[in-house]
Amino acid sequence: GLHDYLLLVFQAFADRVLVVLDTEDTKSTHSEYFAELQNTGNSLEFVLGTSESLRIQMYGEYLYDTIVLAASSYDSLANGITYSSFVKFVDEGKGNLIVLGHTDEGNLGRKLANSFGYDFYELGTRVYGSETEKLVKTSNITAPSAVFAKKGQVHLTGTGLYLRKNPKYSFPLLVGSSTSLAKNEFKNLKLPETGSEIVLVGATQTKNNARVVISGSFDVCSNQNFKQGSLNREFCFEVTKWALQRKAVLRYSDITHYKVSEPLPKGEKADLYTHRDQVYFSIDIEELKEGKWVPFESDIVYMEFVMLDPKLRNYLKNQGKTYSLEFKVPDMQGAYQFNVRYNQPGYTW
Repeated sequence: GLHDYLLLVFQAFADRVLVVLDTEDTKSTHSEYFAELQNTGNSLEFVLGTSESLRIQMYGEYLYDTIVLAASSYDSLANGITYSSFVKFVDEGKGNLIVLGHTDEGNLGRKLANSFGYDFYELGTRVYGSETEKLVKTSNITAPSAVFAKKGQVHLTGTGLYLRKNPKYSFPLLVGSSTSLAKNEFKNLKLPETGSEIVLVGATQTKNNARVVISGSFDVCSNQNFKQGSLNREFCFEVTKWALQRKAVLRYSDITHYKVSEPLPKGEKADLYTHRDQVYFSIDIEELKEGKWVPFESDIVYMEFVMLDPKLRNYLKNQGKTYSLEFKVPDMQGAYQFNVRYNQPGYTW
């Protein structure tokens, strides 16, 4: 019946989310954020970082799809869980990770950030909105539109992040305003980074398509900063949706190729071509939006015809979800591959 179908769709996109806490207070200071996570079909489990019940895996199986680490003042957690446990969760378990950091970031969060393309500012360093104002109000949202496309002001307090030089898979989501500066309050020292050089929230896509979000602010997603006049609520919800792979996910199907003179049904492929053959190639690409797979629209998806190096590279034309191209086989013998590429920050297959 219809109800069974709706239930199946709902469950298909439900994540098992572990929230690791410094203190039980976080459940109330961030209650609106956690409520939204639950309202969108995720099952949340809250565990203190020092609790003996803290487990990430059991019998070699990971117990969660996503971990929110709101306990990063620690150097290590209960049951021998260290930063490398979380790195393995992402690398081996294809799990997603959200780290809510702060000015007193412990070694756990620091090493984690370091594993995913970022470094927290030195211990005791705070980002200021201006010379005397600790609250940062910034409209410098640098997230790719696939992650967050709205304009407005995000309010927060906390520390900053260094983005490694030439990071292949990392990109900042939020940076400081024109008046932002950073001070090490222990040393009474100003950092050379100012304004938009200060990364406040960053993201990383790993090679295995897992997603990581690292925030230098603990309160960016707190009830206090979800007030009217700020964009925090939308920013936190949309970035979290991205981290949980509810958006900007692509899938492909029905790869088809054949000689134009000898058409084949959709999804079938010819085995052999000779040079100068005219070839038709197509692939269906869909995007996950609001829990549904819909035709993906882009004019920068391209296909490479590769033998060691690409011998041909052309953009694909799309009609609905089907992207296609006709081309002539190069005048070189060998084993060729069809490679389809779409390399835009925020999207994963």
